[in-house]
Amino acid sequence: MTAAETDRALVERVAKGDRAAVRLLFMRHHARVYRFAARQTGSELMADDIADGADTPEIVTMKEDKAAALRRFIDAIPEEHRTVIDLAYYHGQSVSEIGEVLGIPVARSRPGCSSPARNSAKPSRPPVTTGGGHERR
Repeated sequence: MTAAETDRALVERVAKGDRAAVRLLFMRHHARVYRFAARQTGSELMADDIADGADTPEIVTMKEDKAAALRRFIDAIPEEHRTVIDLAYYHGQSVSEIGEVLGIPVARSRPGCSSPARNSAKPSRPPVTTGGGHERR
């Protein structure tokens, strides 16, 4: 088996999450990569500090999962609320602009303000029992 074939097998293992394969690839190629980076940047200091700022595969997966969950939650709310959220958060429109676009009072165009729970009457306080068994409101 040639070095290129072995490297290809190691890369496949890395793609499957094998940390030992990453170490082997690093040990095999770090000197050449360092020299290449030093030549390209003209600085050994820069070559020594070539950290990759890109997200790891785990972070990418977590972000994708979070985005999918958010999409499911948004799809589950009523259409009128989705429209308000879309106009406010994705199109940057103000509350008054949303009210104009939808032809509704400004108070109803605030995200979350038009929910039935907010518009319903306040529930009464539960009765308080005094020591003698009498209820007081």
